[in-house]
Amino acid sequence: MGYLALGSPYTVCVSEPAQHPEKTPDPWLGRIVDERYRVLERVGQGGMGVVYKVEHVRIGKVAAMKLLHRRLCGEPALLKRFRIEAEAISKLNHPNIVQVFDYGQVLEQPYLVMEYLHGEDLGTIVKRDGPLPLRRLVPLLIQVCDALTEAHELGIVHRDLKPENIQVSRTRAGLDHAKVLDFGLAKVLGEGVSTNDSTAGNLVGTPYYMAPEQIRGHPIDHRCDIYALGALTYRVLTGNHAFTARTPVGVLTKHITEVLVLPSRSAPNLGISSSIDQVVVRAMAKAPEQRYETIAQLKIALVEAANRSLSGEVDIAPEVFSSELSGQMLKLQRRASDASLRDSSPDLDPGAPLPPPPDGSALATPGSALEITPPRLTRADLHFDRKVYRGRRVGIALLVLVLLSAASAAGWWFYLRERPVEPPTIEIEPNNTTAQATQLVANKRVTGMLGKRLSKTASDMDWYTFRVEGETPRALTVTVSPIPNIDLVVELYDRLGGRLALADGTEKGGHERVFGWPVQPGTYYVLVREVVDQGSVPTENITDSYSITVSWAPLAANWEREPNDTDRQSNTLTLGSELRGTLGAPNDVDSYRLDVPTGKLEGLVSAIPKVDIVVEVLVDGADKPRRFDSGKVGGGERIFDIATNGKKPVIVRVRRKHTDKLKAIHVPGQKSPYTLRIWTPS
Repeated sequence: MGYLALGSPYTVCVSEPAQHPEKTPDPWLGRIVDERYRVLERVGQGGMGVVYKVEHVRIGKVAAMKLLHRRLCGEPALLKRFRIEAEAISKLNHPNIVQVFDYGQVLEQPYLVMEYLHGEDLGTIVKRDGPLPLRRLVPLLIQVCDALTEAHELGIVHRDLKPENIQVSRTRAGLDHAKVLDFGLAKVLGEGVSTNDSTAGNLVGTPYYMAPEQIRGHPIDHRCDIYALGALTYRVLTGNHAFTARTPVGVLTKHITEVLVLPSRSAPNLGISSSIDQVVVRAMAKAPEQRYETIAQLKIALVEAANRSLSGEVDIAPEVFSSELSGQMLKLQRRASDASLRDSSPDLDPGAPLPPPPDGSALATPGSALEITPPRLTRADLHFDRKVYRGRRVGIALLVLVLLSAASAAGWWFYLRERPVEPPTIEIEPNNTTAQATQLVANKRVTGMLGKRLSKTASDMDWYTFRVEGETPRALTVTVSPIPNIDLVVELYDRLGGRLALADGTEKGGHERVFGWPVQPGTYYVLVREVVDQGSVPTENITDSYSITVSWAPLAANWEREPNDTDRQSNTLTLGSELRGTLGAPNDVDSYRLDVPTGKLEGLVSAIPKVDIVVEVLVDGADKPRRFDSGKVGGGERIFDIATNGKKPVIVRVRRKHTDKLKAIHVPGQKSPYTLRIWTPS
């Protein structure tokens, strides 16, 4: 079958360096390639080559270098494919396509240099988190459509589109940003070459996503990418592949012969609508002429289907779903930044991972933050460097002058550095991104305003940053005072962009507070913004201000550890011991897990002033928990007559009886802890 394995992804873009245990040191590490690129570390390996993180020796910015395996350098077909990848991507200049800056050969091994990305590929996300909800998937697919539209307009067909070749990172505005990777199998049409390598006995592509004409070895065009995008959508939306079999040949055969099972039937519990079914079915039609004519048409159909399916629930700027023009997703990505995206990634947050799944299983481990990554190389950097390097003899006097100026500036900087810097007491605008975040210090109040809106659908966004000092975990509290007639929301993020907590417990004119959240020492970010109802215009309030304060204290050993809102995140509870916790928001749920032998149990949850507590106990994996509710506001709850066979842990949930947002200045009982204790009756 040939090159079925060539679809294996390169792990070019990682949040942490991949580990590759080897018997001998990598000879490329530390080497300078073509007097330009210092090899820093190996970050991935694929079927065709190895990928290294490199640093441009003169510019000081990092990039990724793909080096063809030495054992493949004697194969003309693979050398040609490697060259095609470089030529294909070098023609593309789109913010949703990985950029290639340079191409060359060292020690008879070809290499290409591309931008160094962060994040995770879409395949990894689906394997870890399961199917993506439509409201998150559609914006990603829009960006992929825009990228493929640009490629197709230049006569380039990707031919190996799959989730593993879509890299997803985070913008500073907290949005997903997709990049299409690995054009190693791309075809440049109209250049007098065969449109499918299978004529030579080699089948290129990945079986799960290959179009029937690609499998048969027939001439292909851009519509094979439309089929692959349909199969990709099927996979990410349902968590299942469109066709499966025990062998790759079996999968390929089913693409040609079997009728597609509707996505809604493949995943009946996910609520996939018939309109989405129709989009996927048409995109994956066996005959190319029965598919959408262009990727742009597929994008429009997908947007319309999403609008019908979500019935106005989508949390995306409306302009994304109303325009047929390519590149509309960029408007959303640029809501918090006016910077151009054509020569670099959009306002990306370096190292930021993806949003955690609803159950919080992928939250960044506290204290595991990466070191700050050096600035990333762009095409403009390289172009400028080449001009400077070619004219270095002519410009040597100017270079000396620049160095002298820099030395003078450095001396002035060191002088200023010695002067004490007072922390701000008023937010420093603009602070619409984490890069512009206003500095906070513990117990020092800063005043801010939600002024000029970013768009007709997005309010002003005020970002703040602070560093929790010390060596042990802390209980962090973030308090934001109210603004009259504005519904505030407060979000807490770690330094990698993972959202840790969200406070939205009151309606207009109420305080918002993240209370007692366990954190490790390190850097954190807080976002303050307005909750904007659909169809409403964000408020511009230039007369009323809010104040924000952060504080932290040592974390007690017998205190709950957030997040513990789901049974999967439940804290461990020891029989007979006492654990303390708080119900920080109206919809907060505290879940605890108790491993006990066979027997009976009793327990008690102490009262929270002005709060009606409800306790649920799930025993032996039962479908429904037993509910304890005395109906008393400000009263505790007694747990009694619980019998367990000891085969499964006992789950105890503590929550408020009323979980809706409150029309109040404060959330009652937010700062008052309860105690929980379970014991065996004597």
